[in-house]
Amino acid sequence: MSEPLLRLEGVGMSFGGLQALADIDLTLADGELLSVIGPNGAGKSTLFNVISGIYEPTAGSVWVRGDKITRFRPDHMHAKGIGRTFQIARPIGSLSVRDNVLLGAGGHRMRHLTTALRPRTKDVALRDRVDELLDLTDLTGIAHHSASALTPGDQRRLEIARALADEPAVVLLDEPAAGIGADGMRPLADLIRAIRDRGVAVVLVEHYVGLALSLCDRALVLESGRILAQGPPEQVRSDERVIRAYLGTRRSGRKPTSTEEADSE
Repeated sequence: MSEPLLRLEGVGMSFGGLQALADIDLTLADGELLSVIGPNGAGKSTLFNVISGIYEPTAGSVWVRGDKITRFRPDHMHAKGIGRTFQIARPIGSLSVRDNVLLGAGGHRMRHLTTALRPRTKDVALRDRVDELLDLTDLTGIAHHSASALTPGDQRRLEIARALADEPAVVLLDEPAAGIGADGMRPLADLIRAIRDRGVAVVLVEHYVGLALSLCDRALVLESGRILAQGPPEQVRSDERVIRAYLGTRRSGRKPTSTEEADSE
């Protein structure tokens, strides 16, 4: 049996007296799409920060392709094939959309070396990869616009293009639907499916529960830093513990709280 792409065993994260994560066990296979849901403060962002190397867990172990991680730094995790986006988009505003993606495609050691950007434009294979990502994320038409002038939705897509630029094995998408509006939900869903179809594993943290559950192969529900439930989306939807803790019961006249509910109204 082959090793999973990503494996967490007994992972915990404490900040002083605050237990942000406890006893987290999970695996991620190549090409799998895992959605992580839970109320605010459940530990979703902390989990992402552990996986991407921003935090070193205070308990447990993280394994990538069977190798135990001992150096929890973003550049080290990036070199292991882990890419991510952030809740707040972080493009380099002084660069064009295209140059932002080109910089991301230069490798983890090149990310802050903007002086090395221009010579890389002579790399034909690299240019082709950037063009492909701009097309995938529907940014080709604004490739030469300044990143600082983008709409929130365009910034989200640019974040995703940059996260994919160095060809990661798994990409962590942190609230990609934030600020994009209802009209952007379906294109975003299509984009996330297209990423998975390219063979890239996806871990999705998303406030819009309907979107998260409609996309994933498997869902993991966090509550107060612990795993409340995990399994296929149909199983999670019907889990009474999840319904009580997070999804809630539907009441006549209540505004929908997820895209799944909105679609069914």
